[in-house]
Amino acid sequence: MNRLLENPTAISAPRIEPGRDKTQRVITIAGVPIVTVTQTDAQDNLTTVDALATQWSQAIGSAITIVPRAIASLLVIGLFWAIATFVRWLMRLVFRHIVEDLTIENLIKQVAYYAVWILGIIVALDALRDPRSYKNYELSSANLTFAYLCNCSIV
Repeated sequence: MNRLLENPTAISAPRIEPGRDKTQRVITIAGVPIVTVTQTDAQDNLTTVDALATQWSQAIGSAITIVPRAIASLLVIGLFWAIATFVRWLMRLVFRHIVEDLTIENLIKQVAYYAVWILGIIVALDALRDPRSYKNYELSSANLTFAYLCNCSIV
């Protein structure tokens, strides 16, 4: 998944090939037919078969690059949900014996829980971003967040 996110060209781009007759175009990915554009489709969209095939090919191409990022983001959100739930459970277990004030215990649990969630959301948003858009930058938002959190805990 990481290779696919770093290199969206790992999946071949959609190609437009001629269909069974001259009025059809077939959009394929790696030789597998995905959709057939017919003359009726073009008439319904008030355009030509070639123009509609080009539009659909571009839409499929953009979806191919977005879907793996969305799946990775959902996986990250799920992982950080589990971590946040575990941290809240662990805090409840530990602070029951240490802290006598229930209000302070709840405050500490909530701060820890939502801090993990915020970190997870930042990492998930970073997974959604196109790596080609920040080739010249050394630090991503996740790296900056970790650096900020480390500096806050040192001070």
